[in-house]
Amino acid sequence: MNDPSHQSHALLNKVKRHLLAFAIMASGIGLRVLLIPILGPDRFPFVTLLGAVVFCSWYCGLLPSIAATLGGLLYVWYGFMAPVHSFALANPKLQLGGMALFCAVAGAIIALGLRTRLAQAPNGCGLLSKRPASGRLIAILGRA
Repeated sequence: MNDPSHQSHALLNKVKRHLLAFAIMASGIGLRVLLIPILGPDRFPFVTLLGAVVFCSWYCGLLPSIAATLGGLLYVWYGFMAPVHSFALANPKLQLGGMALFCAVAGAIIALGLRTRLAQAPNGCGLLSKRPASGRLIAILGRA
């Protein structure tokens, strides 16, 4: 199980999941850019990213979902929030509140996605497994 070919395959699988998660998040950002004529540049900046977070958490796993969510948050902060193309905030109280709400909702989506993935795990490390909690934690971290 620890032979080099297995380790390189596992690493390649993790890299692919991270790249896919960032591609999904980029498509959510692209969709938001297409909606600028309808929504404007600064209204509902995170609306399309939530759909991307759902797909990432369902398909890519825990760490790729977190990384892509943080990347999307930073891009929206820089590219959509006033003043645009800056990490400064025109209305810090409102904008930080929006970012905090996005992070809370995205965190809940990712947690539910993780729970679903673990409950459906075929190798016996699901949440309802008889395996001790420490064994489940090692299995979770190994797949994340």
